[in-house]
Amino acid sequence: MKKQEAPSLAVDAPCSQQTPPSKGWLYGILGALFLSNSGTALQLAAQAWFVWSISHRPAMVGLLGLVQATPLLGVPLLGGLLADRFPRQRLLFVTQGCLALLATLMGSLALAGLLSLSLTLVCAGVLASVSALDNPVRQVYLPGVVGIDQRKRVVGLNALTYNVGAIVGPALAGLFLPLVGVGWCFLLNALSYLAVIAWLLTGPVASPRSVHIQQEQGSQKRGARHNLASTCSALMLVAVVSLLGRSYPTVLSIVVSRTWSGGAQTYGLLAALPGVGAALAAIIVVWLLGQRQRAHSPWIGGVLLGIALTCVGMARSLVFAGGALLVTGGLATATMTLLNANIQKTVPNEIRGRVMSLYTWLAAGMPMLGGWLLGTLMERFSPQNMLVISGIALIVGTLLISGQKTGNQLTHTLLERAIHNDQDA
Repeated sequence: MKKQEAPSLAVDAPCSQQTPPSKGWLYGILGALFLSNSGTALQLAAQAWFVWSISHRPAMVGLLGLVQATPLLGVPLLGGLLADRFPRQRLLFVTQGCLALLATLMGSLALAGLLSLSLTLVCAGVLASVSALDNPVRQVYLPGVVGIDQRKRVVGLNALTYNVGAIVGPALAGLFLPLVGVGWCFLLNALSYLAVIAWLLTGPVASPRSVHIQQEQGSQKRGARHNLASTCSALMLVAVVSLLGRSYPTVLSIVVSRTWSGGAQTYGLLAALPGVGAALAAIIVVWLLGQRQRAHSPWIGGVLLGIALTCVGMARSLVFAGGALLVTGGLATATMTLLNANIQKTVPNEIRGRVMSLYTWLAAGMPMLGGWLLGTLMERFSPQNMLVISGIALIVGTLLISGQKTGNQLTHTLLERAIHNDQDA
């Protein structure tokens, strides 16, 4: 008797009954997202350096991370709920427009000399709140308007635009901060959001509708439970990798200043190196996803990322630190991109917004929370030692979650074989 394969939960249509977008439009919106991501990275780097330059206290840089992380405790969940209830294109119009206005306000205040430390923290918190609402919608918009066979590749391309933007943004910060100051950096970010708004005007309206296929009893329900367990394990790894392996950029300005006595240009260069590694890794991951091969790299990547972060903490020269940061950025991106693609593949379109809001909550909130913890601890302990501890903790956490996932898979396989043998008997 031939064993029936348990179907995936992700059985859906791109959106409504509309024609999938053309390749030209798809590459155009990806280019617009690249500009927006570059502007966001530029602003975040400028904000961190501005707070450090006017306070010279690691705790204040950590507080900036906490202020940016606080909205992520609940706002992404609201964004995911809205993405599953309303047209996602229109939601992006609202969020991108609000982000442009907030960046314009901060830039104008900075140019007028009115941007104080407390006002910077308040504006950063409001900006983080709107971004937290925007992120889940952006995560599911493009996968929702393309075919199922293109979804994982689109997720990889979206990650590529993000990580290439992570190169350009800090590099521009290192260039513009000493030349024109933080005000113009914020205004350039405001302009970058307009590119996304303009391109959305020509795009399809992404509806959260999907084709519903009635689930049968038996093996199909067991397959659904297995997919849910796999998604939960993936989300646990997202939390650990984001908290321990992706929080270092928030405190990188402290490490650059205290360990290597660097200035804004050194900071901009070292902040851009993880982005270079991230872009290279994203290109490789896009190719792997296009091969339609099942990858186990997220779990291996978590361990390797911990090792690379430990090397950053142990670095005694800028050259070695730069190389370690390059590898760290690549491993972090490869791990997160594969986790993103796997999660989006295992959930149906009508609840993808809410599931991806959890992903956004963890992927964006945990690094900021980790940045606050690192900044606070660096008030009393060596910055490099704290990075070493973070790397070791990441290795241990990844191995624990991987062991749990392996146990769940083994149990599922044994149960399926037992049921199959009973049916044959």
